[in-house]
This record gives sequence, C-alpha cells and structure tokens, in this order.
Amino acid sequence: MTQSDRARATFDRLTAIDWWDEDAAYAHAPSRSRLFREYLRRSALWAQAYQATDDWPFVDLAAHVDPSVQVDAELASQLDAFLEAGVGFVKAKALCRAALRWAALLDSSTVRLPSLPDPFEPLLRMFDRGAWCGLVIENRVADFFTLRVPFGRWQDHLGTNPVIPLERSALDAIDARAAASGKA
Repeated sequence: MTQSDRARATFDRLTAIDWWDEDAAYAHAPSRSRLFREYLRRSALWAQAYQATDDWPFVDLAAHVDPSVQVDAELASQLDAFLEAGVGFVKAKALCRAALRWAALLDSSTVRLPSLPDPFEPLLRMFDRGAWCGLVIENRVADFFTLRVPFGRWQDHLGTNPVIPLERSALDAIDARAAASGKA
C-alpha cells in the first residue's frame, strides 16, 4: 500500500458497514463478543507500550504514538459527515475516528512501532459483523444481547495468545456452533 492507502481503505470499510443491521448483529453476537475481547487484549498491549493505560480501553493510539499525525482533512470531513448522518453511537464514532487516525499513522509516520498486532482490526471486524447494534456498554461491561464481556483492568488483558482467529471462516464457525447449541 502506498501513502494514504490504509486511511482510504479504513474509510471505505467504515462507510460500507450497515450500522443498523440488527439481524446480523444478533446472528454474529458470539463472534462479535470474542472480537471485542480480542480488541481489549490488543488495546491493552498497545496502551502499555505507549503509557496510555489511563485511556484504556478506548484509546486514540495514534495520538500517543505520534501526535503530529493527522488524517487528510477531506477524508476526516467525509468520515465525520458519514458518522453524523448514519452512526448514532458516540463510542462507535470515537472508535471510527481513532481507527482512521491509526491508519493515517501507518501511512505517514516514520515512528518505529513495536511488533504488536494491529489494535483496531478486531474492532473493524466486529463492526463488519453487526456494527454497534445490540451492544450496550454500561458499568465497564460490554453486553452483546446476552453475551457479556467485562472490561476488568487493562492488565487482565495482556495475554500473548489471541482470543480468537480473525479469519471469516473461523468467525462464521463460532456463530454456527452457538446457533446450533441455542446459545446465539
């Protein structure tokens, strides 16, 4: 990818999501809850690496890694217009902006990053599978219909092993098993 390709690709992913597809959100609740746990793990690793633990779990990591990085003004404006028109969830909007800024950092920064997994990919995959529908965050617990993910402390999420594989086939299999067992 060339410079600004990652930011454009992230923008395209975010604006292609159906932010109000409750059927998809419900059908994918098992995989979405695990993707959120993987996001918590990755964001904890990055927050620890950049002393951003006070902001965990919803960290604008690019601001901590290289505060000089900015998203192209036109792209940022387009995302803001999309979010204001079609995404009614405040935390989702903030996370979309943080993911776009992270992509801009990857496009343009010369900062050498640690060898850690992409912090926003699990979240983007979670959005792809039902956006923020059915997700309620209250008292530091994310509730995906009936599946609950407690935030705990950032230190609780520092494991080195991924919570879940991010491949679509693995995510679909998790949802299919849950549906077959009546736990979806």
